[in-house]
Amino acid sequence: MAEAFQKYYEGVATFNRVLLSIFETALDLPPGYFKEKFRHHSSTVRILHYPGQDAVPEEGQLRCGAHTDFGSHTILLADDAPGGLQVLTRAGQWVDAIPPKNGFIINIGDMMKMWTNDRWHSNMHRVVNPPRDQSSVARLSIAFFTYPNPDALIECLPTCSSDENPPRHRPVLAGEYRRMKVNSTAPAARAGETTY
Repeated sequence: MAEAFQKYYEGVATFNRVLLSIFETALDLPPGYFKEKFRHHSSTVRILHYPGQDAVPEEGQLRCGAHTDFGSHTILLADDAPGGLQVLTRAGQWVDAIPPKNGFIINIGDMMKMWTNDRWHSNMHRVVNPPRDQSSVARLSIAFFTYPNPDALIECLPTCSSDENPPRHRPVLAGEYRRMKVNSTAPAARAGETTY
């Protein structure tokens, strides 16, 4: 199992380098712009197993509460079991994020939102329970939480601001921001709330 997990991590890390080059093109950045910022990345993989439910969940109960991801972006492999990821639109509507067959869902995280000066949005998302008549079905997802080097500076990218659109976030080191977010969620985690 450990060997398969390591191979998966390495494969997704390779895919992430391709994804970062696509981000560079989309943001009008020179090729390789993100390379140094992710050379010593501190990305993590988390296997998320939601077992079938013996009891019917309470009204409004979630498998994972609403949150944004702290890092640059998340590469999510999810099965198509009932109940799953929902994303909050800018209009305030929760919509299902249907996993593509043989593909990934990419969630933009807080750090990429800051880099892009809010051009790209860090979506609030959650995991809902399956319909009552399918509550015994388990769900499995594998999340690759992408974090840049701890010493990477998260500041507005040169192509994402102008005189009319000045930087909206103060510059911060990636490691410092991650520590701050983890520390701010620690009390909630101790109280039994889900945080990322």
